[in-house]
Amino acid sequence: MPQETPPEGGDEKKILGDLLIEKTEALDVHQTVQDAGDKMRSLETDSLPVTDDRHLVGTVMNRNVDWQAAGQGHDPQTERVGACMSHELIFCYEDQNRAEAELLMKEKHLKYLPIVDRDMRIVGIVTPEDLAAAKGSPRAASPSLPG
Repeated sequence: MPQETPPEGGDEKKILGDLLIEKTEALDVHQTVQDAGDKMRSLETDSLPVTDDRHLVGTVMNRNVDWQAAGQGHDPQTERVGACMSHELIFCYEDQNRAEAELLMKEKHLKYLPIVDRDMRIVGIVTPEDLAAAKGSPRAASPSLPG
């Protein structure tokens, strides 16, 4: 069996799927705003991807949760994440290369970037630290998805 030749450019061409060690925390669209706030606090993050049956459908941010629950008088224990999430999807596919993800993160000033398969199922997340690790720096593991 012939051995595959690595693509030119070394780590710049390394696909994102190869950089993922663990899957990321995500919120399900049906979880409550209270769940979202609790999870963001426990993970010390200001935003999380939102999924519906593991398919990426949006992003929820602290300010959305605060506005929906407090600012609009909704009950955070019954209001669903889907009601306050942003539907703008910023992501990369797992078969895109590291350099593309790095450029997108710089352009959009992102702290994390969801990585999806071609069916839009979230398979992981990369952070600037993950991308730096692909260049040879120490890597910090991303939190894992439940189940």
